[in-house]
Parts: sequence; structure tokens; C-alpha cells
Amino acid sequence: MKQEELSRRRKEQMAASLKKLMARKPLHKITIQEIADDCGINRYTFYYHFQDIYDLLSWTFRQEALSLIHQSDSCLTWEDGIRLFLRYVRDNAAVCRSAINSLGQESLRRMFHEEAAYLMRAYLLEIKGERQVPEGYLDFLTDFYMEALSGLVMQWLQRGMDVPEETLLHYLHLTLEGTFDQAFRRVQEEERGAAASNA
Repeated sequence: MKQEELSRRRKEQMAASLKKLMARKPLHKITIQEIADDCGINRYTFYYHFQDIYDLLSWTFRQEALSLIHQSDSCLTWEDGIRLFLRYVRDNAAVCRSAINSLGQESLRRMFHEEAAYLMRAYLLEIKGERQVPEGYLDFLTDFYMEALSGLVMQWLQRGMDVPEETLLHYLHLTLEGTFDQAFRRVQEEERGAAASNA
């Protein structure tokens, strides 16, 4: 087995161990020795791969976000992508709550935002199609919708996921459907108007 494959498997093993421990106790109470013991490795092996537990947690979220991105390639609509994201949060609720309790809501929200922004930008690009839209406006829309969605998901998680996923998706559909397209149409009209007045 190649060294890089072995290294990846070892990281995945430590990530699985961390998630298992986070389901039982807050992140700040988990020790590197506990992770090492659970994986059958020594502490030096842990430090070979990660600086600390927070580095491992960040790597874990990043890898799982990449997995979500790959799954989203088969999604037909933005709702399907959000459904995947909500399912991930539901399936990892204990880990997410542990991270909130240890890192604070803003840190986890920032992770959600950073990792899911790729999905949102991909959907916006698809809806934009051939229309010419300023890059700055595309960045703004990505940030705007991700701030709203990551905040919404954080609230949903903290309230114990009291609203069923499908209800939440329905509300999002009622609120957002068509707004992406309208935003692109308006900015394109504005750009044309500006070009005409400058001519």
C-alpha cells in the first residue's frame, strides 16, 4: 500500500474516532490520547498528521464537504443540494452540537459557509448560463445566500431540528424559487442601461 494511501486511511480512522467521541462528550474534553487509544496508534502518529484536535476537526469537515460536493454533482436542482446538506447536518447533529459548544456558533457557521459556498456558486453559475454578470456580483450573491442558509441551518440545529427537512425545503423553495434568475436578469438590464448611457 502506498504511503499516501496509508496516510489517508490513518487520517480517516482518526476522524471517525473523533466523531465517535464527540457524540458522547464536548470537543474540549476529548484528548489526543483518547483518539490514539481508540485508533490503536501512539500520540506521535497523531502529531505526524495533525497539529491538534481542532486541526483534525477542520480536516474532517473539509473531507465531508468534498464528499457532499461530489454527491451534489448528480443533483438536478439547488433544492437537492440543500437536501444533501440538511441530511448531513441531521446525521451528524451530535458532532455539530459538540463543535458549537466547544468552538462557538460562529466558528461552525463559518465552516458551513466556507464548505457549502462551492455548492451555491455552482448552482448560481448554472442559472446564470450565458448571461454576462459581473464577477463581484456573483461573489456577493454567493455570500448573501450562504449567510442566510448557514444561519438558518445553525438555528435549525440548535432548536433540535424541530421543523422536518421537507418542510424547511418547502419554505426555502417558496422564498427563493425564481429569485436567482430575477437577480441575474436585473443586473444584466442594469449593465445594458449603463452601457447605453455611456455610448
